[in-house]
Amino acid sequence: MDHGTFHQPSPIAITLLE
Repeated sequence: MDHGTFHQPSPIAITLLE
């Protein structure tokens, strides 16, 4: 998945990817 593209969709998704 793209980290930079996951701002709007779900903040928690970013945390999992980070």
